[in-house]
Amino acid sequence: MTRTEIGWISTVVVLFIVVNFLSITYMPMSRTATAEKAAPVIQNVDVTARSWSYEISDREFEVGQPVRFSAKSADTMHGFTVYHPNGKILFSMMLIPGLEKPASLVYTFTEPGKYKVRCLEYCGIAHHGMQDELTVVKKDA
Repeated sequence: MTRTEIGWISTVVVLFIVVNFLSITYMPMSRTATAEKAAPVIQNVDVTARSWSYEISDREFEVGQPVRFSAKSADTMHGFTVYHPNGKILFSMMLIPGLEKPASLVYTFTEPGKYKVRCLEYCGIAHHGMQDELTVVKKDA
């Protein structure tokens, strides 16, 4: 290899490491761990996905209150994806049937509104209808 090739490969490797290191705080697991340490109270919500609906233990949340979504699938692969009212995906969880522990993620809503929940894993003929809604309200003053 020439010095130029070694230089380019070294630059790419260093950039790869730096970008991955800087992106750690954006990973759902890091955000969940940070929220669990910072918040004295986390609202727990159990979610069970089954063809072609969700069972959600609570559908109303307060702005600024961390919420732990513990989700599992009762039958086949499902997704649990929450959309901001403007259509942007906030987070997504893949739900695999047969796991001992549910998938878990902590999220803090920052704006009030109606948030859509949809399945992003094809789960059968009525997959398109597998959706729900969460409501986020402002804290009482």
